[in-house]
Amino acid sequence: MKKFRTHGFLLVLVLSVMLSGCFGFLVPEPTVTVEGIEDEGVYAEPVTPTIKAGKKTEIESITLTKDGVEVDYEVGATLEEVGEYELTIVAKAGTKDAVFTYKFAIVEIAIEIKNIEEGKMYTEITPEVTVTGADSYVLKLNGEEIDADKAITKPGKYTLEVVATAGEQSLTKSVSFIVVKKIFVHDDSKLDGLWHDRGSAPELNEDPAYIKEGDFSLKFTNQADTKSAFRWNRDPKGARIWPEDWTEYTHWSMWIYIEDKTPLNEIEFSLGTSAGTLSKKWSSDQLVDGWNLIEIDLKDYAGENWEALGNLYWDDNGDGKYESFLDIVVRSSAEMTLYFDQVTWYSMAE
Repeated sequence: MKKFRTHGFLLVLVLSVMLSGCFGFLVPEPTVTVEGIEDEGVYAEPVTPTIKAGKKTEIESITLTKDGVEVDYEVGATLEEVGEYELTIVAKAGTKDAVFTYKFAIVEIAIEIKNIEEGKMYTEITPEVTVTGADSYVLKLNGEEIDADKAITKPGKYTLEVVATAGEQSLTKSVSFIVVKKIFVHDDSKLDGLWHDRGSAPELNEDPAYIKEGDFSLKFTNQADTKSAFRWNRDPKGARIWPEDWTEYTHWSMWIYIEDKTPLNEIEFSLGTSAGTLSKKWSSDQLVDGWNLIEIDLKDYAGENWEALGNLYWDDNGDGKYESFLDIVVRSSAEMTLYFDQVTWYSMAE
């Protein structure tokens, strides 16, 4: 009879039991994968945590607290409310237990630029910015970072961006504006010095639908198939409705509201000067329904007649009648009503 050697087999068996049963060295650690959030993450938008158990891992419990209070939670649900959260997962693999904890926050980043309005002109401005719900924020002026208390005084066209960050989330708010050296804005609450040529008499409009800024705009209805003009008369004995010396300014601009441009042929800026009438036109194709900003570079516009813009009080024949005028000429195939606002002279010279 043969004798079998059992010593090696018994030794392997004993070691296996000891390692797996007694000491648990061969039992895998519990593993859990959480996606959609990170521990210590900060989010400025809703989050949807997803939880997956690893190989040979069982999830025994999942709890969620918001601001320290346990809340009902269903795996896969989207969390939207602002607050500080703690997600706790208890998992088991064989004889081993593990607890996984994820702390995160949902914040509402808010940016307020208090003292700068879109498209508005300033002789100088220091941005006043309030940011909430963010870890940090930076100010950028035309793409370059600036100090929060920086006064912007150099004439130019600017875009201010405020970039706020909370964790990996960010929010940007921007506003574009112009800094000028000098500015003169016509008072739209007064009709002094305003007249017309083959159109209705100018009126004050108080309907906010046709006001770009402030409480009033100027209303004008033209005549069809003719040259109709909304006129600013320049009479030094009457209302001073524009600057005395236009050469102190580099640009002129005005907002025009057009309800429906279909019948419109063109709009013309016509200025009577001692050097003759200077003109600039915008065709219907260059304009849109709604508000239109028309701008003129005065030096470009006047050319060799630049000096004539320095005195618009001139009397060409000594009869006391001053010939200067500014016409906004409207040509259209049907009667149209237009609204004028924010008639502005400004200087971009440094």
